[in-house]
Amino acid sequence: MSKLFLFITLLLFSINCLSFTLNSSTGDHFTDPNVTVDISNNSCTNAGMTSDELLTMAMQAAELYWNSIPTCKLNLKKGSIVNVDISTQTGVAADFNVVTDNHILVGCNADTTKLFKGGSDKTTLALGALYNNKGIVYINNTPNTPIPSTSEAQKVATVAHEMGHAFGLGHSQKEYALMYYQLGLIQERLSYDDMDGCHYLYNRSGAVNCASVDIDSKGSGPGSRNNFIALLIGFFGLIISCKYITKRIG
Repeated sequence: MSKLFLFITLLLFSINCLSFTLNSSTGDHFTDPNVTVDISNNSCTNAGMTSDELLTMAMQAAELYWNSIPTCKLNLKKGSIVNVDISTQTGVAADFNVVTDNHILVGCNADTTKLFKGGSDKTTLALGALYNNKGIVYINNTPNTPIPSTSEAQKVATVAHEMGHAFGLGHSQKEYALMYYQLGLIQERLSYDDMDGCHYLYNRSGAVNCASVDIDSKGSGPGSRNNFIALLIGFFGLIISCKYITKRIG
């Protein structure tokens, strides 16, 4: 009986081990885990911050979150403020041309037509993306930007979330995860789901023991499917256990 419970427990944990997603079907990530973070020197007036303040915030995000995972070899390093203006560019693919290889460029953008949820966005804080070994994080710098009314802790968490996209992660199913698709509560630390995602892309001790990882789609990763399967297995395991106990008693 104890062996049966052990088997069911291990099965549940192995099936429900992740709900993070990736930004692409190919698992795009940086070829070198030592990634430099640069800051665009264009204006962030509407967002209420300077380039120096944004660089400090980006490094706080790196150290408080992603650089603290023992099993993930990703290392986000402090770069510099570069003379690159991404304040009004709207073609994301074209913007990657101005990013240095194996770098993430963080900057403010005032044109939401293509980058955010429409021309008059009032809710999106930022956006992050990875393409061809280059990452970009856009901070919403529109006149309607909610950034100035956001707490410092939330700003740092937001930058950390978008950095996650910029090095290859999609969204998580877990509401308490930093990579959850909507930042409501302030995630003061990474969840195991976030750490598993970083470990999966930049692992130090082998791949995560899971069968598959889905592409990001508003948090619809394998977690919901795996949770359902886990519940089914738990249900049938309970039935088997009850029959076993009944048989032993009888």
